[in-house]
Amino acid sequence: MYQPEQIQELFGKQVLDYLKNKNKGGIVNEKGNTYENFFAVYKISVLSKDVLENEKEIFFASQIMAFVDDLIINDIQENI
Repeated sequence: MYQPEQIQELFGKQVLDYLKNKNKGGIVNEKGNTYENFFAVYKISVLSKDVLENEKEIFFASQIMAFVDDLIINDIQENI
């Protein structure tokens, strides 16, 4: 792993600034992804009772072509 001073010496300040911003974005993305994973597990656990006891069909998807694409939960019976 390089130190910031080494990166600046080898590649210049512009590349160092780019890498700092890229790293900051990666950290923020990781936090958001962790939250989304916890939320998905929570929703699955909340809906599991209806699935098991009432044979409800629930469809989960992520990253689909839609305005909200992070987590889609679709109750099959309600959308027939």
